[in-house]
Amino acid sequence: MEKKKQLDFFIQRVEELIIVRAVRDALIHITPVVIIGAFALIFKSFPAHWYQDFIASFCGGG
Repeated sequence: MEKKKQLDFFIQRVEELIIVRAVRDALIHITPVVIIGAFALIFKSFPAHWYQDFIASFCGGG
């Protein structure tokens, strides 16, 4: 049980560091952008000829 308390104390101290909070917040804020970009790439390169023809005619390129 003592090891668990020591580990909890260590984790709590690490979480209080400014750099760790900054990295965590940055990852939280960038995640939606990465997800949107992934879906954009999926839609852009969807492997169906009819879909690629539609994108080329609708958006002016593909």
